[in-house]
Amino acid sequence: MDSTFDLSRKEQLSFIVRYINYDGNICERLLALKESAITTSVQIFDVFQNICTELSLDWVHFLVGQSYDGAQNMRGQNSGLQALIKEKCPSATYIWCTAHRLNLVVVKAVSSSLDAVDLFGNMETLYNFICGSKKRVAYYEKVQNEYSAGQRGRRLKRVSTTRWTSQDNALQAILETFGSVIDTLEYSRNTEGREDQSLGHMAGCLLSYLLSKRFIMTAMWFQKIFNVLSPLSTLLQTRDLDLLAGVNSINDAKKSIQKLRKNDSIMEHISNEVNIFIKENDSFEFSEFKTTRIRKKKRMSNEENVDECIQDPIEKFKVETVLGSLDVILSNLDQYFNDTTIGVMKDMALFSKKRIIEIKKNPNSLPDDSFAVFCEVYGTFVEQETLKSEFLKFCNVYELFENTTFLPEHFYISDKSDTESIFSFEEETDQEQELDLPKRKQINPIKYVSSMKTIFKVFQNGSLGNTFPSLDAAMRISLTIPLSSASTERSFSKLKIIKSRLRTTMSQARLEDLTVISCEQDIVDKMDHEEILHKFAANSITLTKYLT
Repeated sequence: MDSTFDLSRKEQLSFIVRYINYDGNICERLLALKESAITTSVQIFDVFQNICTELSLDWVHFLVGQSYDGAQNMRGQNSGLQALIKEKCPSATYIWCTAHRLNLVVVKAVSSSLDAVDLFGNMETLYNFICGSKKRVAYYEKVQNEYSAGQRGRRLKRVSTTRWTSQDNALQAILETFGSVIDTLEYSRNTEGREDQSLGHMAGCLLSYLLSKRFIMTAMWFQKIFNVLSPLSTLLQTRDLDLLAGVNSINDAKKSIQKLRKNDSIMEHISNEVNIFIKENDSFEFSEFKTTRIRKKKRMSNEENVDECIQDPIEKFKVETVLGSLDVILSNLDQYFNDTTIGVMKDMALFSKKRIIEIKKNPNSLPDDSFAVFCEVYGTFVEQETLKSEFLKFCNVYELFENTTFLPEHFYISDKSDTESIFSFEEETDQEQELDLPKRKQINPIKYVSSMKTIFKVFQNGSLGNTFPSLDAAMRISLTIPLSSASTERSFSKLKIIKSRLRTTMSQARLEDLTVISCEQDIVDKMDHEEILHKFAANSITLTKYLT
């Protein structure tokens, strides 16, 4: 559940349900869109109960998970919505939306040093400067057409928005249209700047910053960070991503950041990319790093420590910007994504191919307390000893069913370890492989060795539900637990399209129905449209005449 203001300044509450259908697929559906002027946890809880009552959903006995953003009224431990729900339904495991948590990590990273603050602050200023004038936007697009030989141009993006990965999108837009940006600033400075001194000064300041090696080096460094965090953010917003694959993808991103932190050749690689960028834009002259003056503090009479100031600007950039941002990211990843937030995660990790194969080879490797926490939470659905017994039997036959049942090509998984990346890398040069630096990754969330979805697909195709009923229930519960609340954000995107400036007086019932139809288009496509038209026309004498 999540809420937002619509165009008529009404608070709209979106209600999404996640479940496993009869085909074994994970589904997320918008069930309701309700207006709620008050958004306290108690009021939202009342709305939640009313929706479940209207739809005959027995949430007290069958709810297994809940996910919201980080607002205090939603995730408060004592009086938040999740606490009120868990009070009546202890099995409703709460997951703080992983996509929202990762966005908090990115926000901390882009403000981790003065270089980062200057980079993204100037990017926002640049957006306001160019996009705040129709004349500058037109010139910017005109120059882009000249540089790109008629190909489709790009638009500058805002940095300070609530949209996830907005910083990455804004940086990519500037780097890809760098020549057009510089030409637009020079044009504005030489024309409009002569009449408006403040405007000319602003264009000059932006030019001075963008045509500096400090900007290029900072931009190239944050590209490396976004190459890891942006694909992860996109992955965590996937509708049918399961909890095990999501947690392992986060751990994979941590390992990538840790490799960057331990890499002694990181500055050499960034310098090479800076030189390549400058060579590609050789028509511009870039200023060198400035050596900052050392400021010595006055020592007290009893003070023995001496300040050790870094005078080399490259070394200072490495210490403060590169290593500083990595330390901030790692500390915040540990803070927001610690295993203690998900008590059942240890037991759910058994549903990975690696662990299944290990237990088949050595049944004694299955701990005695396996599924203890899981059954403590979901004891009304499964019993621990029965679940362990069925799991051991399933481990013995898993590979047989995987080899004899048909799976779509993207479901086939390799025998690599669970530490294999969930992303498929583009081809890397020998130098990049040597430095072990990440490039932009292509997302392939299904082809992952630690995804429960793949294991359950084999289980489903082998019709093993009747043979192992407790295991079937445990895997369905694990897949149903939501990883993020991104689907509510997507429903708000549809809401903005439906309730436009010309439809602000639309009734709540009509708005809810149209939003559900728009969000669940795949269900609408399967319906008999002729039958729907006849039912609709039956309520109108005029329409009935036309149809007959």
